Amino acid sequence: MTKKSHSSETQILFSLVQTLYGSKVSEVELVEIQNQVEAIMESIVTMRSIPLNNGDEPALRFTPYRRTE
Repeated sequence: MTKKSHSSETQILFSLVQTLYGSKVSEVELVEIQNQVEAIMESIVTMRSIPLNNGDEPALRFTPYRRTE
């Protein structure tokens, strides 16, 4: 993903948040929300950059605890 498309996606997501909740939060809170959206997008870009095949397993395997009776 290019920096420009990353920036566009960030702006689209922030615009959505601003449209839905802009009347309920202050300008200071909107700035903080925008910073958090940008941080989340950085994580998304990192995750998207990791090549995966269809058969790749998750990094951690969850095994539920089963109490024996």
